[in-house]
Amino acid sequence: MPKRKCLFSDDYTKEWSFIKRGRNDYEAFCSICGFHISVSHGGKSSVKDHIQSKNHKTKLSVASTSRDISTFMITQCTAEDMLICAAELTTAYKVVKHHQSFSSLDCTTKLNAVMYPDSSIAAKQSTARTKATAIIKHILAPHSIAQIKTEVEKVPFYGISTDSSNHKAEKLFPLLIQYFTEKEGLQIKLLKIDSLPNETSDTITSFCIKSLQDQNSP
Repeated sequence: MPKRKCLFSDDYTKEWSFIKRGRNDYEAFCSICGFHISVSHGGKSSVKDHIQSKNHKTKLSVASTSRDISTFMITQCTAEDMLICAAELTTAYKVVKHHQSFSSLDCTTKLNAVMYPDSSIAAKQSTARTKATAIIKHILAPHSIAQIKTEVEKVPFYGISTDSSNHKAEKLFPLLIQYFTEKEGLQIKLLKIDSLPNETSDTITSFCIKSLQDQNSP
């Protein structure tokens, strides 16, 4: 009497999640190796033999140290993520608006989490000194310059002014731009601040012209 063939069992998958049903009822499929295992004669023993094989162990070692491609994908922001970003932007803006110390943020962020323990936004916000500096330099500052450029394009004329301010050995020159709009009235905004080697008229003039050219100001 011929020996009865073994069939694939769902118990294999329950025991080893990477073992799936193969191309037919007499096969198992190893998703780690991409290999079809015949279980018609050995049944579960055939699956065990494959798992103990050198080839499978090598593939398993590689798979365990490799990151899934989904970890490199940009995930879509949730509503909470957007609120956290808004809170971090507002915190960074407040520092600039009120001329506060960046160092104070190292304490403020931790303090908010303690004062508002029921707020997940306060707990997850991480606008300390380094991150706030990056937000101001790469998000708020470019946005502010873009707004100035848009407004200046709509007015018939504008003026600029600068003056030196010594900060230890550095000579800092803030470049201010002034213009008038019907909606907001007189506007005086900081366009740029830079350190110059001297205070000669040629150096200051070159600084002003180059700053306007860099911002593509009309």
